[in-house]
Amino acid sequence: MKRYVKLAGRDIARKDPSKCAAYLKLELSSKQESALLQLRTGGSLLATDVEEYDSPLGPDHRCVACLEAQGAGDTVLEDHYHALFDCCKPPLAKRGHREQWDKEMQKVLNQWMVFGTSRDGDAVKLQWLELEASRCVEVALGVVVPEEWTMGESLRNMRPLKKAEKENLHAALVATSAPYLVDLCKGLRDYQLAILKSLEDGDPDFEAVFLLLDAAAPMSEHSSEAEEDDDA
Repeated sequence: MKRYVKLAGRDIARKDPSKCAAYLKLELSSKQESALLQLRTGGSLLATDVEEYDSPLGPDHRCVACLEAQGAGDTVLEDHYHALFDCCKPPLAKRGHREQWDKEMQKVLNQWMVFGTSRDGDAVKLQWLELEASRCVEVALGVVVPEEWTMGESLRNMRPLKKAEKENLHAALVATSAPYLVDLCKGLRDYQLAILKSLEDGDPDFEAVFLLLDAAAPMSEHSSEAEEDDDA
């Protein structure tokens, strides 16, 4: 709770309210603002946001749903990137759901003709799912547009983004991402409720949990491609 209050204060309890986190000044719904706040401040139901002081082995940050339902390796952590792009929990895992989000985020980058820097230091046209994992999470959770991003119709006429352009691009990316973050938080709640239902019913096989997961498609294409690369 102390950690949540500290991090939440970073977003909303500024000395100057006009300097609160940028996403709080956008025209988002209360549910969308709440989802962003939860995921940015460690107040969500992700395993990485849970401190298990009673466990003799310490906090377990693995994604139990993917371990049990998908047979994923036991090193799969339920962090922000996994939850956003790879986890088997609905509704994000429903067929076409993540793919639609990917297309919408890429459409924003294309409309703004955004360029970034490759690992080799070269300028490249940005592809949403080719961004580094940490950068994908930052952009999805409403962190300000990276300083190194530029815009232009081609490599020849790239230029830095002006302040107003950064703000407008940030608003477009957050508005696109926010509805899916609401879905993510809802999926986490539904999963926890399914666990509680199985426990209350005395169900050793956690049937309610597997019925919930059966409603989702297999892991996303993004995850499948990564697994194929690992197998190769």
